[in-house]
Amino acid sequence: MNKRSENVSDNSLWVTSTPSQAASLLPFYITEAGHFYAFEDYYVSRNEHDSFLLLCTLKGSGKVRSGEAVINLPSQTAVLIDCHAPHAYYSLEDNWEFIWFHLRGNSIQSMYNILYPEKIAPIDIITSKLFHSPDEFIRACSQNDIASAVEISSHIHSIFSIMLNSKLNSSHEKTNGQYSDYINLALNIIHEKYHLPLTIEDIMEQIPLSKYHFIRIFNQHIGITPYRYLTAHRINAAKILLRSENISIAEVAEKCGFSDTSNFICQFKKHTGQKPLEYKKYFL
Repeated sequence: MNKRSENVSDNSLWVTSTPSQAASLLPFYITEAGHFYAFEDYYVSRNEHDSFLLLCTLKGSGKVRSGEAVINLPSQTAVLIDCHAPHAYYSLEDNWEFIWFHLRGNSIQSMYNILYPEKIAPIDIITSKLFHSPDEFIRACSQNDIASAVEISSHIHSIFSIMLNSKLNSSHEKTNGQYSDYINLALNIIHEKYHLPLTIEDIMEQIPLSKYHFIRIFNQHIGITPYRYLTAHRINAAKILLRSENISIAEVAEKCGFSDTSNFICQFKKHTGQKPLEYKKYFL
C-alpha cells in the first residue's frame, strides 16, 4: 500500500512531463520533478513506482529508506533510489527543502548500479549547478520538445558524474589514499606484462593485501575487477594488432597473453560482438 502526506508549503514547485517517443530513447528522461519546502510531518511511502528517484537536499534534513538501507540526507547531499522496490522518504525536521526527479531512460539502471554496487548512501554534490537555479531547470522539465529533452538528459548525466566523482573522492579520503600506490602498481604491471600469462597472484606479488580485499578495493576505485581490466587491456592491444599487422589470429592471441586461440576468439567476441577475423576484415 502506498502512503503519503505531502505537507509542503504553497511556494513549492511541482511539474510533470509526458516524454515524446524520441525522448524515451534517451539515456535519461524526467517524468516528474519538484522543489519542495516540506514541513515536519511530510512523508511518502510506496511499495513500488515505475521509475528511479533522484533526491537532493538543499536545506534541512530528510530520511530515506530503500530496501534494508536507512540513511539521513543532510544539506547538499543527494541519493538515487530504485523505486521499483519498497521505499520511503520523510522529513527529519521542519522546513526540509529538497528537489526531486522521477527518472527513466535506457541508462538509468546502469548508472544506479555504478553509483551503488552494494547499498545506497548519501553523496555530496556541493558543486552541482542544481543548487544555483533549481526552479529554472525544474520548469524546463515540463517542455516536451526534443531539444529540451536532450539538454535535460545531458544535465542529469552531469549530475551523476558529479555524484560519482564525489563518491570516489570521498572513498579515497577515508582511506587516506593508502591504496592508491597499490592500485597504480597493479595497473603498471598489467600494462607492462599483459602479454604474459598473468594471474591475480602475479599482479599482487608486491601488494601486502589479501586477494579478496585487493579485488574489492580495485573494483571500488577502477569500476571493474583486476581480471576484467586485464582482459579488456588485452582486447584493446589485439585490436591494434589486427588492424596494423599482417599476422595470424593465433599470433595475435599469443602476443596479447591469451592462453589459446579459442579462448582469445571467445573473449574477443564477448567484448566486441565480432570474431577477430571479422573485426580484421572490417578494416581491410
